[in-house]
Amino acid sequence: MSPKLRLEAQARPGIDLTPEQVKSVSEVSGHHLLMGASGSGRTQTLVVATQKAVSVFGSENVWVVSSSRQSANLIRDRLIEIDPTKTPRVQTLASIAFAILRLLATQDQNARREIRMLTGPGQELRIKQMIASGEITWPKKFEKLVQTKVFAADLRRWLANFRSNASELQITNLNNPEIEEPIQEFVTKFLVENSTHGNYDYVEAANEAALAFELPDFSAIKNFSPKAILLDDLHDLDLSQLNLLFALIGQAQYSFTTSNPDQAVLGFRGAGLDITKEFKDRINPQVHLLNIIHRFGSGIQAGISKFLPSLVSLDISSQEQQALRAPTISDHAPKSELNFEVSATPAIRDSLILDRIIRAHSETGLPYSKMAVIGRSYDTLKLIKRRLADAGIDVEYSADNSALGNNSSVSALLGAVQLAIKLKSKEQIGAGELRQFLLSPVIQASNSQLRSASTVLRNSTLQGTTDELILEAVISPKLLLQVENHEKTMVLRHAGALLHSIKERLNKKVSVAEVLWSAWSGKVDVKSAELFGFDLNDYQNSWPDRLLQLSLGQSAAARRADTELDAIVALFDAADRADRDFKGTQSVTDFITEVLNQDSAADVLVQRVQDGVTICTAHKARGRQWELVFIVDLQDGVWPAANVRESLIQARDAHGQRLRVAEERRLAAAALSATKNSALICVVDSENEVGLSPSSLLFDFELPDTVNELAPSLLTPNGLIAQLRAAAVDPQSSGELKAAAVSRLSYLAKSKNSVVSGADPQNWWFVPQLTKSDQPLFDPDSPTSISGSALESITRCPTQWFFERKLQIKDATNASAVIGSVIHQIAENISTKNMSLMDSLNFLRDIWPTKAFDSQWQSNIQLIEAEGMVQALFEWLEPRRDMFISGEQSFNVLLEEDQIILIGRIDLVEKSMDGSLNIIDFKTSNSAPSKKELLEHTQLGVYQLAVANHPVLNPGSARVSAALIQLRARKSDQKASENFAADLEDPQWLFEQLRDGKSRMINEDLPARPGAHCRNCKVKAVCPAVVEGEQAVS
Repeated sequence: MSPKLRLEAQARPGIDLTPEQVKSVSEVSGHHLLMGASGSGRTQTLVVATQKAVSVFGSENVWVVSSSRQSANLIRDRLIEIDPTKTPRVQTLASIAFAILRLLATQDQNARREIRMLTGPGQELRIKQMIASGEITWPKKFEKLVQTKVFAADLRRWLANFRSNASELQITNLNNPEIEEPIQEFVTKFLVENSTHGNYDYVEAANEAALAFELPDFSAIKNFSPKAILLDDLHDLDLSQLNLLFALIGQAQYSFTTSNPDQAVLGFRGAGLDITKEFKDRINPQVHLLNIIHRFGSGIQAGISKFLPSLVSLDISSQEQQALRAPTISDHAPKSELNFEVSATPAIRDSLILDRIIRAHSETGLPYSKMAVIGRSYDTLKLIKRRLADAGIDVEYSADNSALGNNSSVSALLGAVQLAIKLKSKEQIGAGELRQFLLSPVIQASNSQLRSASTVLRNSTLQGTTDELILEAVISPKLLLQVENHEKTMVLRHAGALLHSIKERLNKKVSVAEVLWSAWSGKVDVKSAELFGFDLNDYQNSWPDRLLQLSLGQSAAARRADTELDAIVALFDAADRADRDFKGTQSVTDFITEVLNQDSAADVLVQRVQDGVTICTAHKARGRQWELVFIVDLQDGVWPAANVRESLIQARDAHGQRLRVAEERRLAAAALSATKNSALICVVDSENEVGLSPSSLLFDFELPDTVNELAPSLLTPNGLIAQLRAAAVDPQSSGELKAAAVSRLSYLAKSKNSVVSGADPQNWWFVPQLTKSDQPLFDPDSPTSISGSALESITRCPTQWFFERKLQIKDATNASAVIGSVIHQIAENISTKNMSLMDSLNFLRDIWPTKAFDSQWQSNIQLIEAEGMVQALFEWLEPRRDMFISGEQSFNVLLEEDQIILIGRIDLVEKSMDGSLNIIDFKTSNSAPSKKELLEHTQLGVYQLAVANHPVLNPGSARVSAALIQLRARKSDQKASENFAADLEDPQWLFEQLRDGKSRMINEDLPARPGAHCRNCKVKAVCPAVVEGEQAVS
């Protein structure tokens, strides 16, 4: 039975200040610390304290500071809502540090420099560059390790944590004592170089800014001396930020700070439980306690208590512990509930969340903006976001919830510029990366267009595979000028001209933003257009235009397009900042590297107001409130996070691990505290999928039975339309039901709303009749050419033959095929050039295709196997040299009566002592045919029939035999295995196959025939004979 979510329709009454709150803000002098549990009104009290400070000191002398931009924005919004004319300055500690460093830089006339705050990815890039410079000598066993991205990322994280918690550069307790000295040297040089060039991360900036207050000649100190300073969420600070806060408070007459150690969840940034204790020891503030919860009821508070670890904080009094862990619930608090839902699969979980959200909105009128889905993993949240968006529900999913480089449009744009950079520096461009560029929205080519273009190139005398031809055409100016078919090669002309246009911008050393704009706009300069024969008038519907038009709609695709445009804007913002901060000295390559290396959220300059369901991580949810909250990811290995990185640098520490698990428990409690009314914890418990089980954090909770079915989909537009369509075509539906379904589909289709476009039959698959090509595959009035392998293929499965032989949809040449070609070449050399065994083996080693294999060890193993095949081949051929007639013999034999031309190539033709002819086909596969298969072997039968009717090879109509010589599937003595086909005394079976094959080719009668060959078939997804390609409707 699904849980019932309690959603109170009436707004809860306003909360008057409690006596404890009133007491904490009664004095506007001295230093005050307010402690309380989640939902006790700490932030509200801080807002009141700010108002009182403004009334005493004036808004210009009051600063409200925060550790994060999100927290600062929330407090600023509250203050503006109360009185926009008396809102003081609200800022982050990082912005204050940046301002101080800029002032210091302008005061130093001898060393004027630009100050730049490095992001995490930016700092990581500098670390990699210093490692690559070779200035530091690393122990020999670490030489390769330090060059990896993993080491650079680990060093950045360790450095940030170390500098935020250490006042001196004394490095000890590393994972390996051998690395302590080079790490010490590296950190010293790195920090000096960053300071010299004005590059600061947030930790170092806070440290430097705090030290500035101790400088005797810091003339600008008056600019950073507010009379009152107020800070929310002290527990979010690291030691470097805390030192800056101490310096600011030292200039103030009044300070008011709030803290809840049970919400200290930023340990990865250096923030810990000791921050509040450190503050109390240093400032000795007057401590006030809030012990009444206003935001939610006892049900939520009980859940929070179960999540929280036993350790509260260091050096905490019994009164403080009572306020934080056993607060009283206000009589005005909502009667909130905590429920659980266990699903058998992630898909069922997502469908249930969607169902609950729609029901809460439609049945109780709760706005989507009052609901949130909170998780631990971006992977989970992205899937839920797409599920809600596809159902037509607006979502708030901030652009900074994922790294900028992970966005598909950003990745495509940067990929285009990277190709142009390779073109400029004459680096080799891979066929795969070029194809990815062509298929990306930058060019928006299709696979069929690329195949058509390669066909045109082959017809113009160019040779090579499709990828090779396309690569040559795009990177080689003037080559396409020799090709006449302009229409079918337009995508290649556009791609080549655009890449060369971007290359020209790079040659002119323009700004990063200008280079990106040349790729984004898709505009081609006249010179590049002429080099590729590209008509500028052909480019009408550009990528930006397509995205913009799509974003104007109301569909899920429109919302995704809007997200893509947001990401592109964020990319140009980042490029603009890079150009401004580096004064045009940062290369495009460094900028791209920095963006693509981002593994964390990028800064967002403007947070747009959105009215949809909020989807965010637990860290992002802190400080915000919703009426209904869904919590996901409380899964084993996800929360607590199993990917807490084992540091390559820092020694493993059991105590540190316990602290991390405790922090994960506090994070779960923080997520739960974001609700006002109801919370639903959604977990997956699967018997079939490893790793999908509830988190250990839920051991203290009683979970309900597992739900094994998807939620009904009638509440979503797509689900409603799907069920109406099913009812309309179901043979079991009554006439009345069908008529009702058709009537409702007609009504929805007439609305012309893109959200219900699926109701229009014009958008349904398989409604039109199957089509037939006007141009036949083969000319019925001309003889039909058939090879032995083609006849085998079309007899086995006509559908597979069509896709693989006619459309060329098959695997590229693999290692096994290459080995076969090499062995056949050696067989010809032995027969025609009398090559010895030693020469044959040396020849094999000389031409061995090492690059055809994924790794060297695979190549070595296959070479040994190939040497065994060559030896078996030589031993089989050596005594038969006198029987040789021809090798690699082509044939083209017309069967007059049936108008069929037999074509193919025979490995070896021999003549026996009795005058009969032997046809030999060398096989390098692992398997050999059965005796039954040899009775009617199609390929050998075609060879026998062709030679029997060949006027040159067999003028005397001698008997023809045929055999397969298995070189890999050898006998126990390692000799080649001989498998002789039956003599073609009565070829009626073969003629029937030939006539049937020709008939199917001419009449295009190509049914699918399932069998063992389906296992490796490349067109299974569109084959109607198997489940994967089954037709949707009859």
